[in-house]
Amino acid sequence: MLKLENELPESYDVRTTFTRLSGKHSVALFFRSGGQIGGVDLDGWEEGLAGVQEISGRDLRAGYGFRFPLVNGEPHELLIEVRPGKVRVSVDGEFKKEFDTAGKTLTVTNVWRWNSLARPLALGLGSYQSPTRFEKVEWREVP
Repeated sequence: MLKLENELPESYDVRTTFTRLSGKHSVALFFRSGGQIGGVDLDGWEEGLAGVQEISGRDLRAGYGFRFPLVNGEPHELLIEVRPGKVRVSVDGEFKKEFDTAGKTLTVTNVWRWNSLARPLALGLGSYQSPTRFEKVEWREVP
């Protein structure tokens, strides 16, 4: 996991371009929303599951996400739009899903856990046991 920012505004967009080079596990973008840390995974659980996890203790295996299996060697662009109470996810320029986070608890799954008190973050990238090249990451505040 690569930490990128310690603080972010309440509403912002994050865009990253990446290529998973090998492996079969997920690529993730970690974000802060409502003072909590969540993650958007692509190709999670070796089942091609994608979206925000965990929401109120439920992960993508609960069926609330969407499918997006990655193909090694193919570049992708991930855009997340973080707003109070919701997170919108688009992949390769196509809107995929809006996730309702209002009044819900955001956490990250056990494989990504870190001590958030010792290592706080508001934005980060990760690739679970799959070499991945991140070409670009940019974020902007949305008034």
